[in-house]
Amino acid sequence: MWRDVNSIKYIWHYLVFNKEISSSRTDRDIEKLIAEKIALIKEIESATEFPPRESSVCNWCSYQSICPLWKHLFVIESLPEKEVLQEKGIQLVDRLERLQSERRGIETQIEETKEALFEYSDMEGMDRIFGSAKMAKIKREIKLSFPDSNDEKRIELEKVIKESGKWNEVSSLNLIKLAKKIEEGV
Repeated sequence: MWRDVNSIKYIWHYLVFNKEISSSRTDRDIEKLIAEKIALIKEIESATEFPPRESSVCNWCSYQSICPLWKHLFVIESLPEKEVLQEKGIQLVDRLERLQSERRGIETQIEETKEALFEYSDMEGMDRIFGSAKMAKIKREIKLSFPDSNDEKRIELEKVIKESGKWNEVSSLNLIKLAKKIEEGV
């Protein structure tokens, strides 16, 4: 690289901790680094699409007004106050929220009705209950349930399975997490 330089030593000064960390690079290391950076520059320069990637620095980004993740906020802020609630995007999101809320309410009612049917079936000793147009079949079965990933008991369960030597038989690849890690470049 530079004919009169035999070696390069990098020193990082961490003043807060009063520490110095140093490392050195060989000519080969530097050539490899240069090649990697040139390849990255070429990749960036040839890019035609720039998909947004949400992160903790989004709040400070000066490109929010053209970013697909934030652009709508700027559309809303540019509207007169009287027109904000009439904006189509706001109306669609509000409608979706109302429908999802109604669905949650209906799903709760469905579960409550099923439970009432089970109780009625048990009390009357019936496995089929007829309505005016439909019939409900009452099926009793034992279902296993396991703690989900947020439950403290999940850690205990995994420990027991690993200690029993059965972990490889019951565990599997989480494709959703794998896809997320690939997208993150990990």
